Amino acid sequence: AVIYTHNHGDHTGGVRAFVPENAAGQIDIYAHESLNDEVVNTSSVVAPMTTRRAVSMFGVLLPKGEEGLVSAGLGPFLSRGSRGYLPPTRTYRDRLEVRIAGVKMLLFKSYGDSPDHTAIWLPDSKVLLAGDSAYYSFPNLYTIRGTKYRDPREWFEALDELRRLDAEHLVNSHSKPISGAAAVREFLTNYRDAIQYVHDQTVRHLNRGLTPDELVDAVKLPERLASQPYLREYYGVVADCVRNIYFGYMGWFNADAATLEPLPYLERARRYVELAGGPGPMLEKIRTALANREHSWAAELATWLVRADRNQLEARRLKARALRELGYRQISANRRNFYLTAALELEGKIPAIPNSTGGPDTVQALPPSTRVKSMAVMLDPEKSRDVRLTLGFQITDANQTFALEIRRGVAEFHPTLPPARTATLVTSRRTLHSLLLGQTTLDKAVSSGEARVTGPQQAAASFFTYFDPWPRTIDARLSDR
Repeated sequence: AVIYTHNHGDHTGGVRAFVPENAAGQIDIYAHESLNDEVVNTSSVVAPMTTRRAVSMFGVLLPKGEEGLVSAGLGPFLSRGSRGYLPPTRTYRDRLEVRIAGVKMLLFKSYGDSPDHTAIWLPDSKVLLAGDSAYYSFPNLYTIRGTKYRDPREWFEALDELRRLDAEHLVNSHSKPISGAAAVREFLTNYRDAIQYVHDQTVRHLNRGLTPDELVDAVKLPERLASQPYLREYYGVVADCVRNIYFGYMGWFNADAATLEPLPYLERARRYVELAGGPGPMLEKIRTALANREHSWAAELATWLVRADRNQLEARRLKARALRELGYRQISANRRNFYLTAALELEGKIPAIPNSTGGPDTVQALPPSTRVKSMAVMLDPEKSRDVRLTLGFQITDANQTFALEIRRGVAEFHPTLPPARTATLVTSRRTLHSLLLGQTTLDKAVSSGEARVTGPQQAAASFFTYFDPWPRTIDARLSDR
């Protein structure tokens, strides 16, 4: 059998090595019941940007070596090999007792890097397989590649449940095993204490009126925790997690009324440059900051100049230099890789990145209705501002019917076919995905017999023209605007 501890690609993407094509359906795949939904979420609505940011965070485009990629945080590098995914065949809600290959196991809902987390307890040998609930770094309570809110309270409470098992061996997915009941207990206790400390002290100071920037300076791990080698900030960073906790509770507003209605971003950039005396004097201030080893200040000044004029090559060069210096000083692989990739981006050395939703397996695992529903965030409001058009979908091999209505700049999803619709597209799951990815057109699909339309075919064909095409490559700028 295969057990998915959670949905992240490094925990699901190698499944084809264990369940090849000729064994599909013959080998059980266990997971929490929410895992497939999490795969859908991360592979549809915001997949292009999370992919782009993950490329920076994991240093995928950096050359290996002391001036480039030295670590991906929880491993030496992120593999770029072929990737598979197969949906679970057996799921559970809270707990599931099973016997696999003669080994008695308890699968139970836990928490960690994602909400669909499964921990596995082997009672006969007192071995606990904890997935990504803990690993050899301060935990990634927030990831700079972007994610939904990770709740610290759920995380440390889940660790408390792991502690109650009194395991004699702890196996984490990204670290060496820990043996000895006392050692396991100490590790889990310190780990959960670090999470609760950061959460509680962030909320304590938040309630005293501190802003996110002030909280970062106020909340530091106490020495008894910070000195533990497994709580060093190799992967997660305390400051990043503090900001996330603030936003998780309070949202983006920092309670300074001046930030409610700021000038447009580019206008602010131009005025900051003007305030510094123009591009020339501002460049000198950046050079002075670099000479004084004030790399964060140099990067901030250069950012305003670059954003005021993207073609300001000297400002781009100086910002890249500042970011490299910041990157070389990081303990966190996430931050180091992001800094160094941003420097390459400023120098025009980052290629367009292929957009991936996790590979063909993942695409096929996504419910057709989910893919169509996610089209709403790709609707072009200018093209569709005077359009009223409803296209029904009948997916023959998925037994699904639904519709998407374009209504003057908004796309409303209908889980059932509404009586009043312009046309209905009847096709297979595979052809639908080809249409959504721009690999074929509706006219070609109809001509080849892979689809048919009831109602006006021209209207159905025009439906797809109101949406941005799914990007095949991602060339989004992160560091120069």
